[in-house]
Amino acid sequence: MTTSDDGLGPDFICIGAQKGGTQWLYDQLAHHPDFWMPPIKELHYFDRVTPKKRLRMSESMKKRDIDDLNRNRALENEPPIDRRGVNFIHKYSKLITQGKLDLDGYAHLFDEKGEDITGDITGGYSLIKPRKVKIITSFFPRLKVIFIARDPVERIWSQLSMIARSDLLPQPVTPSFIVEQLSEDHSFAGRSYPSEIVRRWRQFVPDGQFGLFFFDDLRNRPDSVRSDVITFLGGDPSAGASQMTPGFNRKDGKPKLAMTEEIRAALVRHFADELRKCADELGGPAADWPGKYGL
Repeated sequence: MTTSDDGLGPDFICIGAQKGGTQWLYDQLAHHPDFWMPPIKELHYFDRVTPKKRLRMSESMKKRDIDDLNRNRALENEPPIDRRGVNFIHKYSKLITQGKLDLDGYAHLFDEKGEDITGDITGGYSLIKPRKVKIITSFFPRLKVIFIARDPVERIWSQLSMIARSDLLPQPVTPSFIVEQLSEDHSFAGRSYPSEIVRRWRQFVPDGQFGLFFFDDLRNRPDSVRSDVITFLGGDPSAGASQMTPGFNRKDGKPKLAMTEEIRAALVRHFADELRKCADELGGPAADWPGKYGL
């Protein structure tokens, strides 16, 4: 298989976890002077070859006046889109209309990085099958991979809270409804199996190129996690903190569902084996996850 071993393409990808700090990661890196991040956070190129929602987003960005777009981005604490960002959007729109996997085309999306570090942060990549993981990592042999693991029970509940904010959940939310969703919808439940995700990717990523971090640490000591992540990616952790403080969370204050004892018990039963596997295989804060639930 042809490879891109000459610096083309992203320097890293973050494969999740969804509801595990990926927006925090994007914000920290996009405001760091050693990084240039695409103006669209989640590219979804490898989990959906023609991501319709992202196509609509990029087409909308192309049509808008750049000054007006940047005024809105400033209100959301997002970095401005410059010439590189405009070029990226045009390339991305063209690429995702092809309807086929084009690794060369994907690599050239990141030509805009220059000497900066760049990457693709898409939580949906946590669900990619092993065959495609092998294709990606073989084509980009120097690619670094980041995963932020989160307690499966907490993660799934955060996802449900997000869905509830869009009025897409039946009310009230019942244990039987949740168990049914977990059993029937792999894209919903599959993101809450961090031991499987890490195992699937690590078998294809060389030692030293897989960075495992924990949402627990991000919540308790964001400054240390920021420093560790930036160092892992090759940046200077002492730079850029004044532009985006380590503890910044744009999602603070958003309403969350109240978890009843019955729902909590149902989720713990469903994820009991996974909680134990995470403790054994991932270590770190995951070692404490089973004990939180009396397992």
